[in-house]
Amino acid sequence: MHIQSTKEILKEVESSHKPSVYVWLFSGGDDSLAVGKICFELLPKIDYAIFCDTGTCIPQTKEFVIETCKQMNIPLLIGTTTKKDDYKEYVLKFGFPGQNHKQHTVMYRMLKDHSLRRCVSQIRQKRRNFKIVLLTGARYDESTRRMGTVKKIDARGNDIWVNAIQDWTKSDIHSYFTNNKIERSIVAKTIGRSGECNCGVFGNKEELDEINIISPEFVTEMRELENKVKANGFCWGWGENPPKNWQQVSNGQMSFNGMKQDWEDQQLFMCSTCMNNTPFKHTKERETQLVEYKTLQKSCEGKEEYVLLIGKMVKALKSPRNFQRKTEVLNNLLEEHIKTNRK
Repeated sequence: MHIQSTKEILKEVESSHKPSVYVWLFSGGDDSLAVGKICFELLPKIDYAIFCDTGTCIPQTKEFVIETCKQMNIPLLIGTTTKKDDYKEYVLKFGFPGQNHKQHTVMYRMLKDHSLRRCVSQIRQKRRNFKIVLLTGARYDESTRRMGTVKKIDARGNDIWVNAIQDWTKSDIHSYFTNNKIERSIVAKTIGRSGECNCGVFGNKEELDEINIISPEFVTEMRELENKVKANGFCWGWGENPPKNWQQVSNGQMSFNGMKQDWEDQQLFMCSTCMNNTPFKHTKERETQLVEYKTLQKSCEGKEEYVLLIGKMVKALKSPRNFQRKTEVLNNLLEEHIKTNRK
């Protein structure tokens, strides 16, 4: 184990930065649990703990965090997302996040970073030169992605991020737990991670099956959300990537097979000239409006000016180009004609 390296890191923080408070960032996972227990042993005091409730957290994770902080007598702040950053609102509007680093950044900022900043501000209370040490459990061997980015101490203004167990291995941590009889979270034992965030970025369907062992209610809720997201027109689920052509088609790009097709098929897309001269395969909204106009056209037989206007509306419906503007103008014209006729 590397207890000596942790002591040296904490000593360097104290001498170089003269922190006002120490704050433990506790996700409920093994690494954050370890850094909290070790620093609690080595420091005079841990002033606060922060847990970010992402809105996608497994309930048992949050319960474990609350109970652990209570046992250690450490004040716990729970950061929550605002309506603007709400995960359910986001996926119902944009679909589930795909498995890429860009979406990971978006989810991290929405679900954790913003609420974490609010908690830190709550602790600081606008006090100047109030230095806050944020104790994290990031380690060198945790993942290849972090190998080159983990720093012992990362000072960002008056926020000092400290990775106090960066040299520890997974084996070191488990040995520490065993030797000190530290109880791990049931979630960490079962799925091998904290369970604090289950947004689906870099996830897979098998993960939901693992979570189902300890929290079937959570999985049921997530699958219900998945059904709602698909009902909103997004054809991929939790832990899946959107189809490669999704962005093009959702922006109105047409293919020679039409809008409705098997997403697994390769599409041959039309250029803008072909799109503007090709009968449009209507959405439900256009189809409904088309039926209404055609019905109106029949009822206006003998009134040439109305038939002509409604004919133009029908034609506008068959072309995707400037559809909204065309129908708006034609509807206004029709209303004017009807008013004039009534007079």
